[in-house]
Amino acid sequence: MSDLKYDPVINVIQRGIKDDIDFNHNAERFRATILLIYAAMDAMAFLNMPAGQLDVTRKDFINWAEKYLKFPCKTQWASPGLMDTLGAVR
Repeated sequence: MSDLKYDPVINVIQRGIKDDIDFNHNAERFRATILLIYAAMDAMAFLNMPAGQLDVTRKDFINWAEKYLKFPCKTQWASPGLMDTLGAVR
């Protein structure tokens, strides 16, 4: 088994992003928590964008959200107006 201490995914996503979100949430710093969640989603969409593209677009953000974020109900990211409601407009 490899040492997870040196795993780049663990270091970037878990320690570099998720731990900060958890820290702020546990401290009831909800505004900071939401800002970090959106920043994390933007960073993940950046990693998923086509080669040669220099910046994340609204389409990249929506594509990432539709692929990786699922709700346990009928309403999903592709629902009309949901992304605009959540502020995913660039």
